[in-house]
Amino acid sequence: MLRWVLVQCAFVAIRNDERFRNFYERPKQRKGPQKAIVATARKLLTVVYAVLRDKKPYVIHTPTNYYGEYTPVTNWD
Repeated sequence: MLRWVLVQCAFVAIRNDERFRNFYERPKQRKGPQKAIVATARKLLTVVYAVLRDKKPYVIHTPTNYYGEYTPVTNWD
């Protein structure tokens, strides 16, 4: 169940975050899309853990804000 949820979240991350999209494309060329999406889901899990551990906001990297402004996802007041 957890793997399924992470894979679904990884699909969303690939569409909305340039960093995850670039990460997904590399193993997709070598190992295929199924293994690439699972690798991306694992990467997403490590990012979520780091955000919770460090209590710092995650910055979404899109083409519009990749080189300047950023959008923090969480607010750790």
